[in-house]
Amino acid sequence: MKHIILITLFFLHIFMAFSQPDSLPYVIVLGVAQDGGYPHIGCQRQCCKMSWENEEMRRHVVSLALVDPMEKKWWLFEATPDINEQLHLFSTLTKNAYSYLPQGIFITHAHIGHYTGLMELGREALGQKACRYIHYLAWLLFWKITAPGGNSCN
Repeated sequence: MKHIILITLFFLHIFMAFSQPDSLPYVIVLGVAQDGGYPHIGCQRQCCKMSWENEEMRRHVVSLALVDPMEKKWWLFEATPDINEQLHLFSTLTKNAYSYLPQGIFITHAHIGHYTGLMELGREALGQKACRYIHYLAWLLFWKITAPGGNSCN
């Protein structure tokens, strides 16, 4: 009896997963690697050497896109050093159905792999006059004191 219930629940879960409407919010993984990406700078181990030779083994710094298809908006979690490739990847995966830049950027904490992409939005690269990012209070204080990306974002 226990097995029948488990099997029924399993198939119910599968059915529900495939019957979800296209209007529900969803997440796209744009990166999975630690702050420096993979391979890491200066890594001489065999695994890193193999990834330099095989582009498919490389990984972007951790980042997520939260997509709301009903509102046609999206948000980025982490502005990584790989933001150029990640914005392009998002556009490709969504077939350019959304704006190139997100509605906002969530910065979870002040490690370099989580905020240095903000600099790409400034005058020297994208030329964005303003963008919206969402942050913790400690991050805001860090940003206001050090301002590594200038004042291109509010």
